[in-house]
Amino acid sequence: MPVIGFLSIRSPGTDAQFLVSFRQGLSDSGFVEGQNIAVEYRYAEGQIDRLPSLVADLVRRQVAIIVTTGSVQGALTAKTATNTIPIVFTTGGDPLREGLVHSLNRPGGNLTGVTTSFSEAAPVVNSLSTLFRQRCKLTAIERHAKAFEFPIFT
Repeated sequence: MPVIGFLSIRSPGTDAQFLVSFRQGLSDSGFVEGQNIAVEYRYAEGQIDRLPSLVADLVRRQVAIIVTTGSVQGALTAKTATNTIPIVFTTGGDPLREGLVHSLNRPGGNLTGVTTSFSEAAPVVNSLSTLFRQRCKLTAIERHAKAFEFPIFT
């Protein structure tokens, strides 16, 4: 059974609402904790100095993925600890400025995540929107061209 390592700077009580959403997202993707996925929870209880040992424990346990929340420091600590285990982070700031990723379009390495700061994500949304519009035009052109490949009158 795959194991998710869940790392938070906060406490279980503080993360309660986030965990409801986290578990719902897993369930929506077909993963049910205890049935086909396990989660190892690690909480720093507000003590940043505990993060390295918590991450080291998850790495030692060879979790399939590390999910970090509550602080950019958790994601940075995980990034330092492993370059092979995928890391998914949540942040309220700019992941590029915080040193988590190389670019928003192509994060690189083993990190990806979600930011709640739309101003940092706007260029990515614009880029995806442009790509989508271009792809729609290409699809329309391809379909239009294919309509003329088949002889209508024989």
